[in-house]
Amino acid sequence: MGIRLKEALFIGLGALLSVGLDGCGEGPQKLFLKEISGKSARYESMRQTEKVILGSKREEEKIVLLNYLFDRDAKSEKFIISIYPDDEKLIGGITLEGSAARSLKRIDKSLAKRYTAGIVPPWFVSYEAIFPKKNLKRFRLMIPDGRDEKSIFFYKERRYIVDKKSMGKIF
Repeated sequence: MGIRLKEALFIGLGALLSVGLDGCGEGPQKLFLKEISGKSARYESMRQTEKVILGSKREEEKIVLLNYLFDRDAKSEKFIISIYPDDEKLIGGITLEGSAARSLKRIDKSLAKRYTAGIVPPWFVSYEAIFPKKNLKRFRLMIPDGRDEKSIFFYKERRYIVDKKSMGKIF
């Protein structure tokens, strides 16, 4: 009988300890969610940002950051395309579902920073690309990469939705 009592106490103590530790994790989760909501402009910009690394060798490598500036009422699709090192020819070859940009111009770093909420490093060169409007919920930018093309998908609708019921649950 003494062994069963010890087992029961051990199991009870383990259950109590696990419930106590489970409650301790709730505070950091709430702080994390508060931080995200406090910086929502930055996270919204990150949601519409994709990164592509081009080149087969390290010395030929180019990094391209693509920021989709979604505007429901716009008559065009607007992107901030940042690249390191600069390559105007590569930027000029980017298409949106096969359509070339109507307007492509190099922009000042301060303007790029305003649109991208500080995601783009200062040593990148940024361009504003305006493409014809696409009536699609999902579309792709195609970037020439030597003989191939890389396709990067963007969405007009949110892919991930956070609602009040699930805000406290982070797994």
